[in-house]
Amino acid sequence: PLRQRRNRVSPTAKQVPGYFLIHKLLTRPGQHLRSDEVIMQGRIGGLQTSGGRPAGIDIRTAAVEAAKRGWYVFPVRGIPVPADKITGKEPRAGLHWPTASTCDPEAVARANFRPGEVYGADMKRSELVGLDLDRGKPLPPEWQSEPGIQDGADVLAVLAERAGQDWPATFTVRTPSGGLHLYFRAIPGRPVGNRPAGPMIDVRAAGGADGGYLVGPGSVIDGRAYEITDDRDPEPLPAWIADILDPPMTMARAVQLAVPARGTPYNRMTKILDKVAEARGQ
Repeated sequence: PLRQRRNRVSPTAKQVPGYFLIHKLLTRPGQHLRSDEVIMQGRIGGLQTSGGRPAGIDIRTAAVEAAKRGWYVFPVRGIPVPADKITGKEPRAGLHWPTASTCDPEAVARANFRPGEVYGADMKRSELVGLDLDRGKPLPPEWQSEPGIQDGADVLAVLAERAGQDWPATFTVRTPSGGLHLYFRAIPGRPVGNRPAGPMIDVRAAGGADGGYLVGPGSVIDGRAYEITDDRDPEPLPAWIADILDPPMTMARAVQLAVPARGTPYNRMTKILDKVAEARGQ
């Protein structure tokens, strides 16, 4: 039942065939591209066919299409781990990706993607929140009594049900492991950090130090693709998910913050009392 509930997407969602998904990436007409100090430089080259990438799939093209959406991108290394086929994803060695990422399609088109590299989408600079719904991890004791929980998507379905909400349909990518990446637009003025939303639900968002990143759609690692399953523009982060990641200030929390350190001056106490009053709606 949980799996059926979370698979009910709106009729506008499109199922996109895997290896040709880069041609289905939507762009926003007339979108303003922000300037950036571009570190990624290189030359325009032919198709990249190394690293298990099917012929005809160019990672540069996929990254350019992501940049046209206004997403900041940068090179990521796909590192196969032969023992269990789980792959590592790390930024290119020596690249400071939080400053090197760019949303300039022309800069991305010139970028020299090395053999086996894919691209990452910088969540913070792209003003996105990414939910990484994983699989195959053990459940904590408080979740073991929930029936039918097999992956992070099931956990999110339960959280939505508890909040009285539907499945949060948005731009979605299926990962090579069978998990999901959900992309949302960040809520202005409410940064959420890189903390789990629940078991098997990792978050990459602007509230963290660098915001984190997700491997972008169209990437292929060890012969397996990150495939778009819903190609709508990212929806705004639902408030109920934001409340899980950034709980609203309560009176109990305000009082906890109000415990002063020894020797705290009067003006600091005044600020703390102001927070208490704000939490009470005064």
